[in-house]
Amino acid sequence: MITKKGVFGGIPSTRVHVPKMSIGASGTAWANSISHKSHKVAKNTILVVIATLMLIVVGVTIFAFIATPEYLVKREIENITKDYYENYYYPSIPNPSKLDYYAERGFARVTLRQLMLYDNRKHYASMEYLSTYCDLDQTQIKVYPEKPFERKNYHVDYTYSCKF
Repeated sequence: MITKKGVFGGIPSTRVHVPKMSIGASGTAWANSISHKSHKVAKNTILVVIATLMLIVVGVTIFAFIATPEYLVKREIENITKDYYENYYYPSIPNPSKLDYYAERGFARVTLRQLMLYDNRKHYASMEYLSTYCDLDQTQIKVYPEKPFERKNYHVDYTYSCKF
């Protein structure tokens, strides 16, 4: 047993010989490349996370500006109108090829209240929301069929009586 003097003040210790491992030049380069690759992967991961968060923030900000009550109400009325004409009114037309008369004049105006009540009150759930912004009897649509007079060939004039 060998006694070391100095810092430890004569505490006995044993020496253990650990041989040095010779990695060589190629081994050192390999170890450095692993370290470099893991650093690069971590850096890329952080950049992807930051980019994703930025896109989310931008998307939420844009949606906040677009999703005003006016936009949401008009979109809801347009969706109900689309469903009304394409899935309810158009199939009830006996001969769609003879709609030339209505192409210029349009069909009779339909109030928002009537849109809520058609087809066994299909869109009745929207009435409470829409009535907070719009007059159900003064807000109206008028559908104009367009050639070749198929289900999706039409345009709509909207008359809004809403407070936005």
